[in-house]
Amino acid sequence: MRLYFRFFSLLFLFLLFSCDSKADLFMYGLSLKLECPHSTFSKEDIVQFNLTISNTTEKEQSVLLPGSQNKGPKLIHFSFYSVKNNFYTEVYRESALLDMNTDKVGSSTFKRLEAKGSTTIPLFLNDKVNYKKHTEANHPLPPLPPGQYEVLVWYSPWGDSLSKYVYHKVSDFKTERTIDPDKINLPENALNSNYVRVNIVANNSVQEAFAPTMHCPKNCSFCAAIEKNNWDKVFSIIDKQSYYHKTKHTRTDSTWRQQHRNVAWLSDGPDGVQDVLPTYYGRSIIFKNSLGYHYYSISWQMGIIYRNRSRLKQLGRLMKIKLPLKSEELNYFRLVSFYHY
Repeated sequence: MRLYFRFFSLLFLFLLFSCDSKADLFMYGLSLKLECPHSTFSKEDIVQFNLTISNTTEKEQSVLLPGSQNKGPKLIHFSFYSVKNNFYTEVYRESALLDMNTDKVGSSTFKRLEAKGSTTIPLFLNDKVNYKKHTEANHPLPPLPPGQYEVLVWYSPWGDSLSKYVYHKVSDFKTERTIDPDKINLPENALNSNYVRVNIVANNSVQEAFAPTMHCPKNCSFCAAIEKNNWDKVFSIIDKQSYYHKTKHTRTDSTWRQQHRNVAWLSDGPDGVQDVLPTYYGRSIIFKNSLGYHYYSISWQMGIIYRNRSRLKQLGRLMKIKLPLKSEELNYFRLVSFYHY
């Protein structure tokens, strides 16, 4: 009898602790995936990481991205760990405060993500040329000895005044957690990514392997122009491959939009554009070559109103004459701006 009592007592305690542990499991509305295309590097190299931010909820939500932010707490910062006997020791954590030029007012930016949708942003370590100018590059390479490390990033939005519009803070320790069905629920501290293994070496002799593709062969004219800093040629290629008119230029898949060895990153398009003519559509692009990384903004005009034709039609209406003139074109789409920032 006593044996049965002990068995059922243990079973009850097991079920009780199981229920408690399940109650502590909480699914946040955001996930982070960190990747490093070239994980072996020296202290002299510029290192690019790519961070994919995913909306894990079942509805469309907005997220906060660094944008032109140039002061205050960082949205994203790095940690490096040494690992011995499966024991992780944090050996470096990046400052959570931005260290940038503040001549111009900057801010974080909103990005709308569909349910289960994602967006990818670049993060650069050791890009000293752009360190003071671009948020993406405002990450120093840690003063660590050569060796193997595990790296992750922290996403900490609470120091940004805009975070309250898209996120709901969830306590890590309260038994009853409050949630907001209209916002993304995040931990009250910081959300971390996965670990990425990197190797810091004294001298990097590892050559980047290049695999030619349909859009980027060995003799790719687009990459050749980028390597030579021939930005007029780069503009010309993008211009020629831009979509002008649905009926006159039916091919809309432009090869410059595909993956290229000399393109570090191409931003997503805007979440929306104004419905008045003309309106504008823009994207950011980061080129890389032997001289470093180059940040460019590209803009297109969508739709056009022909001013002179509009004036003639207006004159015709006053004179009660119907003129067969088309004064606007909805399908118009043309490159109008390409500049370094």
